[in-house]
Amino acid sequence: MITDTIYATLQATFSARLYPVQAPDSPTVPYAVFFVVTAPPENNLAGFAGLTNTQIQLDVYARTYEAAKALAQAAFDAMEASAMQQVCTETGRDLYETGTKLHRQLLEFSIWHGVEASVDTIIGEESATGEVLMESGEEMELEVQP
Repeated sequence: MITDTIYATLQATFSARLYPVQAPDSPTVPYAVFFVVTAPPENNLAGFAGLTNTQIQLDVYARTYEAAKALAQAAFDAMEASAMQQVCTETGRDLYETGTKLHRQLLEFSIWHGVEASVDTIIGEESATGEVLMESGEEMELEVQP
């Protein structure tokens, strides 16, 4: 799953203080939370094109503005250096959480990646020309072109 890849990519930057979806109550500062904003599949006239564009939001929290900026930059660098293809930052925002008195950096990443199709949905299906796309027992491999 793409979220597992993102977690593994960012884990070294945040140690044990990287949380998917929601941080626990009273987390150790600094910390980060990431979640999938949207993950629409890429379609064309023939149907699913084999790619998904997953949008990830990463929120970095720290006690000082400088620490939040530095951790956000480290996260950005880790994502850019990762093996994930087509990683790019969409936005970056400086925020302050008055309730917790924490500085927050909000980053959004757009990641294009292939997905593994379910063999059950492909075996025996016919294409528009009537050709059987895959026979039972055949191995399936998806190749993603940049």
